[in-house]
Amino acid sequence: MALVDTGLSGRLNPDNNLPFPKIEKPYILGCFSINTNRDFISSGENFRYFRMPHKFPLDLNIGYGLAKSKQETMQEERLDNLVQFIHYHQDELLSKPDMSSTKGVGDFDFICFRGLLRLLMCTPYESREDWCIHATRYKGNIYMSQKETDQKRHERYNQTENQKKFCSYGFKFEQYCMTPDPSEEPNTNIPVDECEEFCCMYKTKIQGMEILFAAEVDGAISNTVAQNVESREELNSLKLVELKCSLRPANERQQQNFYRFKCRNWWCQSFLVGIQDLMVGYRNDKGLVDEIKHMEVRSLPKQASNYWAPSQCADFLVKFLQMVKNTMKDVNCPHTVYEFYFDPRSKMIGYRIYRGKSLHTLLPDWYVTMLQQRSSFGLTRTVSNV
Repeated sequence: MALVDTGLSGRLNPDNNLPFPKIEKPYILGCFSINTNRDFISSGENFRYFRMPHKFPLDLNIGYGLAKSKQETMQEERLDNLVQFIHYHQDELLSKPDMSSTKGVGDFDFICFRGLLRLLMCTPYESREDWCIHATRYKGNIYMSQKETDQKRHERYNQTENQKKFCSYGFKFEQYCMTPDPSEEPNTNIPVDECEEFCCMYKTKIQGMEILFAAEVDGAISNTVAQNVESREELNSLKLVELKCSLRPANERQQQNFYRFKCRNWWCQSFLVGIQDLMVGYRNDKGLVDEIKHMEVRSLPKQASNYWAPSQCADFLVKFLQMVKNTMKDVNCPHTVYEFYFDPRSKMIGYRIYRGKSLHTLLPDWYVTMLQQRSSFGLTRTVSNV
């Protein structure tokens, strides 16, 4: 099936004085956890606190090979955990039963994960990796999910042992620094479980478009345990933190790559959820961390100003969302999927359409049924009141 040109290019905007679009500060609506079996848990049981280790170096190789990896388990999850959250909070998030049957999840234009938004923000600077995004518009909401491309699948299947080890280092670093109670030392004597997560559900407005998105959160910086981490007010008052593990740049080329790639990705990821603090563990080639440095997110663009600009990242995000919203404005089907594809060589973005229920379908049957039942109940009430 041939791609239809969207008319949108992934190239950098030629305007050197590009204004930063209006993006509201993200607000946390609630949280959920993912357990070792990748099951959804409607609670904050996996919430953690940062505690600075007392002894260095931290050996990230300890327990490697015993860790439970999530790389294979996540390939088919799509939007499952996100819509589970909507299900558990349907009385708040879904349109009231006496409203129009065309309404779905509030007034949100888009529903997705943060990783997809970060992917879009980095696109103007992407010259090597393609991406594919599936989108379904139903009852006024556009659900979007990143789909693994052939290129990404090939890279995953052909990872070297070193690449797998370097990926595991980040999870081991978190185990050294995160604890359920800030007054207690982290337990580093058990195998790392990469499958467990703590996530928050955020809402924001990007250039007038309402966005509902979920994001994994590493934890918070606090000397005391939160009284109720599931409280919206308390969640929004916490000083959330992002942990990063990075090879210490040993030469000019590595330093340039740090600014060009890592600083950009870290900024986009943290900016989207309003996190201001990074704790960066610097390791050597042998996987030993000898320093943890506090880094302010707002300092990243200035450090890497020769390599990327926040306004370029945000500008493309806005343009892509506007394009998708306009392209799918007349669609209202839980099974129709628009596949948007970015080619890093040509920088062009095209799409194809999959109609009818298929392997590409994003929304689970139970979720569609829930939306339809609320609509039917609403219509019944409306008719009976006439």
